[in-house]
Amino acid sequence: MQPDIVILEISSAVSDDCIQEICKVCQHGAVVIFSADKNAEKILQAIRLGAKGYVFKTDPLEELQKAMQSCLQSKIYLSPAVLAILAETVGALLSGTAVPEPSLSCLTKREYEIARFFSDGKNTAEVAEKLFISPKTARNHRNTIMGKLSCKHSDELLVKLRDFFHRDLSNLKKP
Repeated sequence: MQPDIVILEISSAVSDDCIQEICKVCQHGAVVIFSADKNAEKILQAIRLGAKGYVFKTDPLEELQKAMQSCLQSKIYLSPAVLAILAETVGALLSGTAVPEPSLSCLTKREYEIARFFSDGKNTAEVAEKLFISPKTARNHRNTIMGKLSCKHSDELLVKLRDFFHRDLSNLKKP
């Protein structure tokens, strides 16, 4: 027995392999991604891996219903908010400007605070001590931040955070 639709809630912890594997297992069904991640590359990657729909968690519930109805009719569905993100990316490509990097606005206030410490060169133990949290909690926050900013390695995260926080003082506003 195979489902007609799988709604997959993805977060930074869900890998591309997971999406691909579910799409393979549900060959006769459709996978709809339900996510808070507004990174255009992540959206495109989910589609490349076989997802037939993509809806943001911030979209009205009707968008998820529309995605399910479209997928049941063998159509692809991207919510208007998803399409707006993709259109912005395509516009940047066509105009020759750099494709926008995900901003830190996707981070919670706590993640933003922790990201600031990492940008200053603090390690997880130092962040944990400074914020009175366990090192494991600090590591979990770092991993979540890495996922939201599409970083595969800590070094890549450090470069992005330093670039964001230290290139221009106007960027220091909290989200």
